[in-house]
Amino acid sequence: VGAPQISYSAGPFLLKPDEALVLTGRFPECVFANVVLWNIHLQTLDYNNREVSLNRKQIVYEEDGTFEIVLAPRRPRLAKNYLDSEGRSTGTMFWRFILPEGEVTAPQVRVVKFAELD
Repeated sequence: VGAPQISYSAGPFLLKPDEALVLTGRFPECVFANVVLWNIHLQTLDYNNREVSLNRKQIVYEEDGTFEIVLAPRRPRLAKNYLDSEGRSTGTMFWRFILPEGEVTAPQVRVVKFAELD
């Protein structure tokens, strides 16, 4: 049971070594929003040395207010927003929205070949 003013969401990812996950969406108006990567034990990945989380203030947005985040084993040259899977094939994305106004919608997700991103 969480606080009623906070919306949580989580979803697994499963990638082959040559794949990346591209997430596109829009954050609701809220006090705080973030996404963080967890391992199978629900522990945050290596946040001291890798980009394993992004909050609403860190994200670079498109002109229309949407975002695109790339989850991959290494940073693509052209990615504005990147989450580092640490080379792991599987894990969990955990999303949190504090005091969201309106509906919280899930991002659109697609798996691509990493080579398509560079």
